[in-house]
Amino acid sequence: MTIRKRNPLGKRLKKARNLAGYSQKQIGDMLGIKQQRYQLWETGINEPSLEFIKKLSEVLEVKMSELLGEEEEKYTDLEKKAMIVAKKLFKYLKNNPEEFDKMKKIITSLTINKKDK
Repeated sequence: MTIRKRNPLGKRLKKARNLAGYSQKQIGDMLGIKQQRYQLWETGINEPSLEFIKKLSEVLEVKMSELLGEEEEKYTDLEKKAMIVAKKLFKYLKNNPEEFDKMKKIITSLTINKKDK
C-alpha cells in the first residue's frame, strides 16, 4: 500500500492553473519543460525549484507567497478569474490599438444604455 503525503503546493498549483485557464501542457510549454514534469509537481511526486516557482507565479499571475501557502487568499475564485480575464484583455488591447477603440465604443454604449434604464 502506498501512502501519499499531503501536497498543498500541488493543490495550489492546480487551482491557480485552472483559474488561469491553462492546461498542464500549456504551462509546460511556457516554462520550457515537458507536461509530465509539471504533472509531477501537481501530484506531489516532485516539487519545483524556487526558480520554477518564481516562473509559475509570473505565468499564473499569483504571488509566490500564495503558491507557497505563506499568504492567505484575499479574493474569491470568481474575483481571481475576473482579474485574470481583465489583465489578458488589457494586454491584448494594449497590443491592438484598433481593437481598443472598438472596445471603448462598446463599453460607452453599454454605459449609456444602462443610464437610460
